Amino acid sequence: MKITDLASTETWEGLEKELHEKFGLNASVADEQGVRITSYANWGNELCPRVKGDPKGLSAICAVAGKHFTQYCTSEQSPLVDECDACLTKIAVPVLKDGQYLGCAGGCGVLMEGEEVETFMVAKSLDMDEKEVQRLAETVPVISREKADEIVTYLWKRLQELGADVPQA
Repeated sequence: MKITDLASTETWEGLEKELHEKFGLNASVADEQGVRITSYANWGNELCPRVKGDPKGLSAICAVAGKHFTQYCTSEQSPLVDECDACLTKIAVPVLKDGQYLGCAGGCGVLMEGEEVETFMVAKSLDMDEKEVQRLAETVPVISREKADEIVTYLWKRLQELGADVPQA
């Protein structure tokens, strides 16, 4: 079974739009290999499109985080709230059906309260001026741990509505 057997690509794109509008995330749904299944582009800040739009940023920051989150969600079959190497928060909830991992849904591009964007690392990775990175970092929304937990709960509910299994606590 594939994630698109559970719900159509259009339905998953609708969930991405919902997550972006409700929580300001750079929302995405990925298959079991960690590959996005829609082409919906959404940004919650000005920094992320610069990072992801640069091959160096994509490979040094976004791809590394994506691989880590896919591996975790595959092996643990539980949500993960963690940071990418730029210290931005990423939230991923596995899409499960009959014990099978089909992919994950979630988003990134927000900053956990009390954290700071790793501007030096981003500047070095992208060969950018650190002051420009700092300016872009100021556009990143800040969320609380409670808000991150709310996003996870919301995603579990929405995934269940789409026919996915939700593990019992």
